[in-house]
Amino acid sequence: MRPRHLAVASVLGLAALGASSSRAHAACDAATSTCSTGSAALRGQLTSRIGTAIDSGWQGKGRVKTRTQFTIDPVAGDPLVKIDLPASGALVEATWSEAGFVVLRPVASQEQTGSVAVHYTLTPDLTASIFGFDVHYDANQLLNKMKGASFNYDARGAVGIAPWGFAGGEVRPVAPPMSQSTLFSMPFSDLGVPANVAGGTLSIQAVAEPIFTYRTREVRLDSGAIASPDGSTRVPVTDADGLDVQTAVTGDVFLAGTLKVQPTAQATSVAGVGVPSGLLKLDFDLATVDIGGSTTPVAFETATIRIPLPNVKVPDRALGFGDVAGGSKTEKTITIKNTGELGAQLTFESSDPQFVVSKDTVKITAKGSYELPISFQAISGAPASATITVRSNDPDSPVQTFKVGGNGADIGLEDLDSSASEGGCSASPRPSSGLGGLVLLGIGAAIGLVRRRRG
Repeated sequence: MRPRHLAVASVLGLAALGASSSRAHAACDAATSTCSTGSAALRGQLTSRIGTAIDSGWQGKGRVKTRTQFTIDPVAGDPLVKIDLPASGALVEATWSEAGFVVLRPVASQEQTGSVAVHYTLTPDLTASIFGFDVHYDANQLLNKMKGASFNYDARGAVGIAPWGFAGGEVRPVAPPMSQSTLFSMPFSDLGVPANVAGGTLSIQAVAEPIFTYRTREVRLDSGAIASPDGSTRVPVTDADGLDVQTAVTGDVFLAGTLKVQPTAQATSVAGVGVPSGLLKLDFDLATVDIGGSTTPVAFETATIRIPLPNVKVPDRALGFGDVAGGSKTEKTITIKNTGELGAQLTFESSDPQFVVSKDTVKITAKGSYELPISFQAISGAPASATITVRSNDPDSPVQTFKVGGNGADIGLEDLDSSASEGGCSASPRPSSGLGGLVLLGIGAAIGLVRRRRG
């Protein structure tokens, strides 16, 4: 890409070029050669508790009453919610039809390539009145009394989501039966109830039926924010072999559902007097409460997505053919490079029919080059020059030019017979030094002297 040759022009009329990169998994529009894709694996996670405390309210009508407040927490060492968008689920397509700019859009499809996984536990705080003796313990205090690392509740669930997660995904972890959901069971004495008040055991059973819904709120591609699967953003592109797109995703986890709580208690003594099993009935109603309706934001790790681009380089110097007699023809080649990471497609045009270039469309592989043959078919010995126009799928410089000339035409070269391979040019060898060279130099000097006298 050479900005000093920049011209705002489309490349419509060029045949299609296979523009998908080796890292991409989606084909660009086959009707255009101005398209490329790139991808990266993205991950977001929620590592803290979600929502507010879920209150069972007071339960029990007899001598023992309980009130439990629950939170939905992550299990130690694992995120509460984990959103994975693999490379096939975080694909960006770049297209360009305006010189100097690229339009980026996230490629969303119906295919489920990502996932939302949930792993949670219920964490209770306990307030109770046991035969008139009041107790209150938070979750950490209960764990210390249990001499355990966690409560007896571990639930998981996962669901697939479409690329970028705009359509969202709903996870409903399977709840265990209530009979298998005893969070803790503890003697009255471990809860601090004096033996002369009462003896026995208190258990709390709970079953959650939460609904975790994840949905992507925004995808940021460089400075552009995209809030829908059909959104896009326009960014400038410079002379580069590829485009690095800083990518960030933010989303939300919505929590809803219900929680069922069932305490049980068994008294073995009251006021120091033993109670036969089953004699003292302690009943508790089953409580069903709403989990809530909270929203928690989820931030993803920032990633860089590389978009391969073509990067066409035409020569910096003009190409001189020297003196060619009228009716004669000579040919030279000039090197055109594609330093980009994506294949380039080119067409050529000469402003003077005496300088002939190929009318075919030429493809140059990534990091490749092409030797363009140029023929000078002199009509006469008069000075002649032309502008060679190169049109390509280069996004910042779709139109580039260089000069060619012969028979003394002023094309910015002191020596029209530019044969050195400089600035990407290559040409036929110059005459070797020696007697033959001296003769030619003498003839050239004589011709120059005649021209000056005529002028």
